[in-house]
Amino acid sequence: MKKTDKTILEALNFAISKEEFSHKVGLHVIRDDLSYIEAALHICEELGLDPEDISSLIDAPLKAKLEIEAQNSNLLPKSKSNTATLPL
Repeated sequence: MKKTDKTILEALNFAISKEEFSHKVGLHVIRDDLSYIEAALHICEELGLDPEDISSLIDAPLKAKLEIEAQNSNLLPKSKSNTATLPL
């Protein structure tokens, strides 16, 4: 890990933990009727974080929700395991 990456990671961990980030995203999704992507970007804006630097704050359940949302919005290709096909 480069020194700049370590500095960014330390700054992010100081500002907010993974648990706090996920909790805040969930709150915005429920309370403000935002998508998970919108909620994550909103928190980045609130904290003055670059969205490219928050990968260390995204836990597995939040990552799965973001991926599903991105696939449903056609921002990511749908995974073959999530799609059912009929035999022909």
